[in-house]
Amino acid sequence: MTTLKDVAKSLNISAMTVSRAINDPKRVNKDLLVKIYEEMERLNYRPNQAARALVNQKTGIIQVVIYNKLSGTDIYFVYLISSIIDYLSKNNYSAIIKHGYDKFYNCDGMIVIGLSQGDDIEMFKKIDIPTVLFGKTEQNVDYVDINNHQGTYLATNYLIQNKYKNIAFIAIDEDEPFCQERIDGYIKALKDNKIVIKKEMIFCTNNTIEAGQNVFNDMWKYKPDAVVCSTDLIGLGIIEGAKRNNIRIPQELAIIGFDGVYLNQVSIPRLTTIRQPIYELGEKLASTLISRIKNPDLEQQTSILDLTLQKEDTVLEIDTKEGNLL
Repeated sequence: MTTLKDVAKSLNISAMTVSRAINDPKRVNKDLLVKIYEEMERLNYRPNQAARALVNQKTGIIQVVIYNKLSGTDIYFVYLISSIIDYLSKNNYSAIIKHGYDKFYNCDGMIVIGLSQGDDIEMFKKIDIPTVLFGKTEQNVDYVDINNHQGTYLATNYLIQNKYKNIAFIAIDEDEPFCQERIDGYIKALKDNKIVIKKEMIFCTNNTIEAGQNVFNDMWKYKPDAVVCSTDLIGLGIIEGAKRNNIRIPQELAIIGFDGVYLNQVSIPRLTTIRQPIYELGEKLASTLISRIKNPDLEQQTSILDLTLQKEDTVLEIDTKEGNLL
């Protein structure tokens, strides 16, 4: 079993310093404090219950707990976490990034990203640490989310306004509320414009470029003139699938993604997308947590951020389309 002395030895510091980091963190330099907590995690050292009970002071440290399995490779999460860390730093907090949650570390609060409906939100309430979730929840926990329904509604309606009629939708194959919200936004736009909803035009796949390429042929059997994708990664895959089949974008197929991260700008043609305010999202998560830390008795804080259409090269607007017909 790992001991406090093992942590100290690994960092070449005294056991007293490690003990102080647990019991009196204000007396430890913040950079060293982060290193100590990270080493405690690496060595699977867990302070005993008595030590935990002694801790009632602020550390200036926030844990960012990440559940999403793609968070290490998806640039979306890289940008989101970067904006969280930047805001925390400006407000004199340090961050520890943690994948999954199975240990307690002395911190002032936690930002939890990618917690699925099957995970135990109650766990975070029981440990009595200020917590903010990224994503809606029915639990009485602070959360920040984006308006997923509005985003795909905006994308679909934009296509309809530009005379596209046979519009496919590619969803993420996950049983999470935000996935259904994006499907619902697409369906609502079709209904509002009195366009028949065809179940065969809704496809599910994984959130990767390769998955988008693989689903392309299934989709193309139904000859859509446009497609709304649940993410930019899927949209980039659809672009590659169209290229492989010599289908012209956007003359034969219009494509809209969802996220608005940098990857869409390196595609040829550049992907029209629904842009998430990722930097503002990270700031809102961090500011909501700081507000909770400073005011523990606040009512539940909830924020839903609206999205915008980022026009690029994968949709022909009506004037251009009419010009092409002349």
